[in-house]
Amino acid sequence: MNRVVGCRKAGAAGAVILTPRAHNPTGVSLSAQRAQQWRRFLRDNPQCLAIVDDFWGPLSQQPLHLPFDGDRGLYVLSLSKFLSPDLRIALACGDPTLLQAMRADQYISERWVSHILQQIAARLWRQTLQEGQLQRAQQAYQARRDELVQRLNALNHTALAVGEGLHLWLPVRSETAAAQLMAQRGWLVQGGEPFRLKGGPALRVSLANVTPAQLAPLAQDLTDAMRAGAAIN
Repeated sequence: MNRVVGCRKAGAAGAVILTPRAHNPTGVSLSAQRAQQWRRFLRDNPQCLAIVDDFWGPLSQQPLHLPFDGDRGLYVLSLSKFLSPDLRIALACGDPTLLQAMRADQYISERWVSHILQQIAARLWRQTLQEGQLQRAQQAYQARRDELVQRLNALNHTALAVGEGLHLWLPVRSETAAAQLMAQRGWLVQGGEPFRLKGGPALRVSLANVTPAQLAPLAQDLTDAMRAGAAIN
């Protein structure tokens, strides 16, 4: 938010995009207190539009705290994460004038949304709710993440926050050394530099395809990676 305030002072803050839950890559969610701070900022800066990208949506176990009042922002829920990336559909809710402008732009451009895809999405959504698939997926993702964090905390005597989502943000001494060590042991992770501004070195670890049997060796290898190299990033 400090950087947004700086942009506002320079007259450059026209919009801000926020992830309210399961932030990628940290896994944190917007707290009620933080959302209230954003509401105060946006009330003081009516020219700044808040766009909320709630990509984790129904898979989240955290409450949704919107950073804007009423229709003073745009809420977007993508169906890609919890239904299918092939659908390429998102739902939007917000200021009627803004939504009408979005519709008008879609009507005269190539960004129209296929009615067939919309019907498929609606049917899939109903099916997943009726069969309990969303709840099972939610529980499976969270259990996988919780176990890995617990193992890492036990091995390193740390207190990593559990969070939620598909990605884990893991502080390391050296991103390069940590990523190389993980690659040598058969794991592909991403250095955190593209995701950070002032924070220290870290790894972005994706858990989407990790099996329960892999959690113990993954935790041990990540522990070794956290200690690899010198803090030179």
